Amino acid sequence: MKQLRLEKSGKVYLPSPASTPIFVSELINKRYNFLTGKIKIAIVMILVAGSITVNWGQTFLWPGDVTNNGVVNTVDVLYWTLITDDNQISGPRRSDTTTDFKEVLIDELWETSFADGVNHAYADCNGDGKIDKKDLDVIVANLNMERLNIEQDIFNTGIELVDPSLVVEVEEGVVGRNETARATFSLGSEEIPVDSFFAIAITIPYADDVDPREIEKAKFELTDSWMGMANADLRVNEINEPENRRSHFIISRKIQRGDVVRQESFESVGIFSIVMEDIATDRNILLDPTQTKMISSTIEETKVHVKGATILYSGDPTTASEDDLRRAANKVVMYPNPARDIVTLQAEGQNNTIQAFELYNLLGRLVQRQELDLHTSQLRLNLNPLPTGLYLMKVKTANGIHTGKLKIE
Repeated sequence: MKQLRLEKSGKVYLPSPASTPIFVSELINKRYNFLTGKIKIAIVMILVAGSITVNWGQTFLWPGDVTNNGVVNTVDVLYWTLITDDNQISGPRRSDTTTDFKEVLIDELWETSFADGVNHAYADCNGDGKIDKKDLDVIVANLNMERLNIEQDIFNTGIELVDPSLVVEVEEGVVGRNETARATFSLGSEEIPVDSFFAIAITIPYADDVDPREIEKAKFELTDSWMGMANADLRVNEINEPENRRSHFIISRKIQRGDVVRQESFESVGIFSIVMEDIATDRNILLDPTQTKMISSTIEETKVHVKGATILYSGDPTTASEDDLRRAANKVVMYPNPARDIVTLQAEGQNNTIQAFELYNLLGRLVQRQELDLHTSQLRLNLNPLPTGLYLMKVKTANGIHTGKLKIE
């Protein structure tokens, strides 16, 4: 038996009259073959008209899916920021105010819509007739939920030296266990400024070896910049997903302020910073944003080129375990430290030899690396090409990996 075929018309699903007569006529021919042809046609027309009338004008939403594309993600939060603090935008309440992710009837569409035509009723996630923080709570509760027939959001990747950049710079680039790390995110530059900005969504994934407690403590701090005053013009919404090892951050201007356009002066490029307290890992942490989307108040997208950084773990735990003590007995000593032209690496412990080393700057970028064909217990390194500052040295030995801070004067 053939099923009724559904066709998509905008954002409302309607039955297709083209498929219904086939289905109905087969049913009538099998069960009512004693009727005349004209009576059969009349019955078919009545049933077809009835099926269209029953569904015509009915519109449905899935709570949290503000864009009505079938999936709940950070793009829905971007849309929510566009109207959340404008008290003049409101509409009819829904009779069904469920917030569960399921099909819910919209009794009446609102008189207002987003710039791309999506009705504001889809942003009323809890059905109370207004847009506020309660609707954001529904988006967060239903994050990553999907229905059938979704239209995936596209997160475009910008091109370096062509599109504006989102650059991560690590302020506290070398940290030990239970220390705090801070990184600054800068958007745009004097060479390639942002033409128009209202909001940006950023997702930061975390490696599998990162303790979920870190994700829960990751937070953004807004700073004054060309985008506006931190508290007066801007807001940040944080969504942490420890179970998926990632965090989402949506930074937006308040709607009364509108877009900020191309800036001629970049006296303050940095716009926000991330703070991670009580680091609970013994590995480096990569801050490499993904799924980045930046829009204007009219939902015009600007591609962003992302340049991440690494928070380096120094290997200086506050408490010593048996493994810590064993590593300490087979440690690598750097001297002199601070150093100027030459630094010596000395592997201590029985049968402990140096196999390779890596040297990172405070931005988490690798500046020197060498694999040794002939393993040795002592290695002298030339530091002349490097600028002064603090570095992280990682040394691979026969007994494991050793890290330490090196200061070049």
